[in-house]
Amino acid sequence: MKTILPASITTIDQAKQLLTNLHTNGEAFHPEDDATGIVWTDCKSPTPQECVQLNKLIKDIYDLPENKGTYPKLSFDPCIFLLSLSGDNEKATGKMKPYAIQSIEDIKRFFRDIHVLYPMEWHPDDDFHFFMQEDEVTRAFTDEEAEYLNKVMIDSFDFCDKNDVDVYELAEQVQLELWKAQGKWPFNK
Repeated sequence: MKTILPASITTIDQAKQLLTNLHTNGEAFHPEDDATGIVWTDCKSPTPQECVQLNKLIKDIYDLPENKGTYPKLSFDPCIFLLSLSGDNEKATGKMKPYAIQSIEDIKRFFRDIHVLYPMEWHPDDDFHFFMQEDEVTRAFTDEEAEYLNKVMIDSFDFCDKNDVDVYELAEQVQLELWKAQGKWPFNK
């Protein structure tokens, strides 16, 4: 592992530095995932001890005094920060990521983003107006965002209908690819 892991994180600046280093070195992962269960493919795999330390450091970040509360009321959200580094985070910028559905790959990219940018369970028939945060009280999307995402989903259905492609099979393929990459699929051996 290229990133030098500190013993602990006690400030937001230290958290930002660690996450920036992980991102720069291609070692970033979703902060809510257990580092010991990740299938590391794009970098030199961390040792088991480094994975345990990564988990400890992420816990330190969530336990910072400024972070009393739960998402979306965290003062510093490591997920949002990492996404902002990649330039893909519409939640950090206040704008939705633009999608133009013109191919199967466009649809798969959209489906992957739903899983990765908004880590929640979903089905292609779901209305984004009804997606909820983990607290099950706060809506995940504003009306404007939900309308936009529903439109992209309709565009995905339209493309599939016109090209004799099963949208549900595409959604399943994307889900299985992600589970396999995360080591969550039981047949990874």
